[in-house]
Amino acid sequence: MIVSRLILLCVLLLTVATQPVHALDPTRHISQYGHTAWNVRDGFLGGRPNAIVQTADGYLWIGTEAGLVRFDGVDAARW
Repeated sequence: MIVSRLILLCVLLLTVATQPVHALDPTRHISQYGHTAWNVRDGFLGGRPNAIVQTADGYLWIGTEAGLVRFDGVDAARW
């Protein structure tokens, strides 16, 4: 009885106390966004990736068969 009331209270708080979050700007049309795909077969990394980690400064560090690559969202630099 107490557990069910606690669960009901939690669900009620989650539905009332939350605000909507938009991943994209709702005022923009989907055609206004750009997308670029990077492929291993196009030579983007120089080899097959084995490990990926993101540091606090936002860089992606990718360990590949060919070595370590630092990716900033635009360019991949071999380290």
